Amino acid sequence: MRDLLNEMITSSRTLKMFREIPKFPSVIRDVSFTVPSDVKASEVSQEIGSFDSNILMSHRLFDFYLLEGRKSFTYTLEFNNSSRTLNDDEVNSEISNLISYLGKKLKAELRK
Repeated sequence: MRDLLNEMITSSRTLKMFREIPKFPSVIRDVSFTVPSDVKASEVSQEIGSFDSNILMSHRLFDFYLLEGRKSFTYTLEFNNSSRTLNDDEVNSEISNLISYLGKKLKAELRK
């Protein structure tokens, strides 16, 4: 039995992670930015996932297109705090920090 439990814990194919339903409402924002044309979507998603945030819960790419010399990505970002409702200033600040982070890592710019 113990071997089976260890196998389930170490196997990513059999272990499913669930999170508790939040007590406070999430804030959903769509954010568009551009990156150089040689940057892959997987790199962008990986960097967003690596971004150090206590309130960014999830991200999902939903739009992509090519521009002259750049790529445009639009992500749906979900923000939540488990102890209180977030305000617009907190979310806007976190988005600004994320864009700055992606700018340093991938030369990303907020699309206007």
